[in-house]
Amino acid sequence: MKQPVFIDFLQANQIVAALDTRAEYLALHSAPDDNVTARAVADCISAEYAIRAAFRFPSEAQMDAAYEASVAEMVELKDAEYGEAPLADWAPGELSEAYGR
Repeated sequence: MKQPVFIDFLQANQIVAALDTRAEYLALHSAPDDNVTARAVADCISAEYAIRAAFRFPSEAQMDAAYEASVAEMVELKDAEYGEAPLADWAPGELSEAYGR
């Protein structure tokens, strides 16, 4: 029997993190031929994927790609306004002054 569970985005995010941590812990601290622990790890991963799908959480690769795109956009904006000076050469104060953050 299925029972609906009502959770918000923050709770889902915390559950995904907890399931991921639990799966890693079980995988690291179990005997290689323990079928019960292997099933528990698989259940944790399955539940994590189900919650990610329900809330449309991005995968790690999608988050990395979004981060790279945002950095590239920031560099492009900096180049348009201030020339070709490498972003890494800027002091934190200059970055916040330039972008208002």
